[in-house]
Amino acid sequence: MYFGTGSLNPGTILTPLGSWYTRSRMSEITNVAPTKSLISVVDDDRSMSRMLHRVITAAGLEVVSFSSAEEFLDSGALSDSACLILDMNLPGLSGIELQQHLHASGLEIPIIFISAQADENAKRQVLEAGAAGFFNKPFSIESLLATVRSIRSVALT
Repeated sequence: MYFGTGSLNPGTILTPLGSWYTRSRMSEITNVAPTKSLISVVDDDRSMSRMLHRVITAAGLEVVSFSSAEEFLDSGALSDSACLILDMNLPGLSGIELQQHLHASGLEIPIIFISAQADENAKRQVLEAGAAGFFNKPFSIESLLATVRSIRSVALT
């Protein structure tokens, strides 16, 4: 499930003002090279996904949401994602399996895991595998946004 209007095609971004531009058109407008700026959220809990989408958008960041790892992989958003907020327990491909798949494919994207289950072994596993952060639900929105902004600022440099 993608929250937003229109469809997300590879190379297309949604500005905080809601306008669609292709990466090449955005470069023409701003006269700078395109950078990764999209925040992708993958969570099968519709209410959590909607809440994250609203909060991240309200913070002035570009966001797209998906209900499964497979939907995210099929979307084309990976190439534009500066950060992935990923639920641990997803139907189909789990959060840990998606992290492993991305790593095995040589696709490096900072991942912030979120989970309703406080499994210390899983937390240790994803952090040792390079996750940028881990938050147990319920979590502080301010702390999550601070982590996202930190990751995004590195991606934009």
